[in-house]
Amino acid sequence: MFIVNGHGSNQPLIDLIARKTVLETDSLCFAAGYFNFLMEAFEGVRESDVTAHADEFETSLYLHLAPEGVQMDKAAKGDDRQGEFVSSDSTSPYVRFNDYWGRWTQLGVHGDPTVATAEKGKIIFEAAVEGMIRAIDEIKGWPIEERRDMHTHPVQKGIRW
Repeated sequence: MFIVNGHGSNQPLIDLIARKTVLETDSLCFAAGYFNFLMEAFEGVRESDVTAHADEFETSLYLHLAPEGVQMDKAAKGDDRQGEFVSSDSTSPYVRFNDYWGRWTQLGVHGDPTVATAEKGKIIFEAAVEGMIRAIDEIKGWPIEERRDMHTHPVQKGIRW
């Protein structure tokens, strides 16, 4: 099983679901965010500093997939906060902070959608699709080994979810 997350702040939940599936079934369960497969391609076309919400990344993707739903005349750069460890940038490697958006921004935007283009969205989309196809091809060949208990006594018995 391969669970693909489409929304950044859901990743911890997706990871837990995959882990629970492995613990409670004989299945293999893999999990990833689609964005993990495309960041290298995005870095090649990126113009803005922050990637988070209604930004260059997401707006470019929408301009490629559903341009009729994008109102670029209303696009405005977000009022982002950047610290050494905490940032409104979803790609920040240090501290994960999923605060209520209304406390971080007046516009609902983190990043700069004004530099978004459909061409960037096409690059992003194609990188995501290609990356997921390659991951699935690898997963299909992953062996399902017999489980071996490596504990001296059962530690997972009676876990309540």
